[in-house]
Amino acid sequence: ETHGGGPALRNYLLALCEAECAKREETVISDIGRLQATVSFVAEFYASLDIVENGRATKCDRLADLVFLMLLTLKGTIDVKNVRVVCKVLKQCGRYLAGLEKHRRTKAPTKMTV
Repeated sequence: ETHGGGPALRNYLLALCEAECAKREETVISDIGRLQATVSFVAEFYASLDIVENGRATKCDRLADLVFLMLLTLKGTIDVKNVRVVCKVLKQCGRYLAGLEKHRRTKAPTKMTV
């Protein structure tokens, strides 16, 4: 059971997100706007998707991984638009990413280099 779409739709969208993430190194060079839009979509999808199993709602860890990977790619190019996208993503799902960081006992990237 899911809130925010059935399992078939969720799996389809997850596959699309994974495919876009796999192309992120190419996309950041050829069409950075597409990468910015994709990471915004994935962050919104992650924030709004609750997977309910055995009466317990959880987030999709794979989507969190994709958000982290795309943010790492964006942080390689510092400009106003990228900073705005990163801020928007953190507003959308930062609280969930912070919880995942604690659960995994890993550190999220904290610095953007120039």
